[in-house]
Amino acid sequence: MEMWGSSYLIQDVEPVRLIGIIGASTEAGAGSVRVSFNQDPGVFTVTQTESEGTLVAKWDVALRLMALLHIVTLQNKILRGEASEIGSASCGACVFTVSGGERGAPVTCSWDAATPDVEYKRVAEGTGDQFELVMTEEAAIELVTDLAERIAANGAATANGGGP
Repeated sequence: MEMWGSSYLIQDVEPVRLIGIIGASTEAGAGSVRVSFNQDPGVFTVTQTESEGTLVAKWDVALRLMALLHIVTLQNKILRGEASEIGSASCGACVFTVSGGERGAPVTCSWDAATPDVEYKRVAEGTGDQFELVMTEEAAIELVTDLAERIAANGAATANGGGP
């Protein structure tokens, strides 16, 4: 039986506005994470060509995205009665490449469009700029880890007086 936990809102803080909604569902052994959003250039956009998908988010929005992805992946594990820790992703091939993210600069996350672990689609026909990014739970865990490592590396470089 599929189980759903809570959904969370992703907001931009300057000005405060709704960017998207994150929700997760799980069945025995596996779950998925869904990010529903409107394209908002300069704040949160996703594009996909035949070969590559790209998510670009403002630094502070990427930080919130990372935190909320962490929460919903833990929530899925708790709903399945598993240990409430994510560790690192155990998927065989890396799905995401994360770049950018210098304090104040956007974070870019890209993936191979052929991967079955990430799906980018319009919510429904006739819905304008409403889109969804659906990830397997393992891909979402990898994205959490990659974003955390990127943000931490940029913070350490800044603290040491250099650039990332």
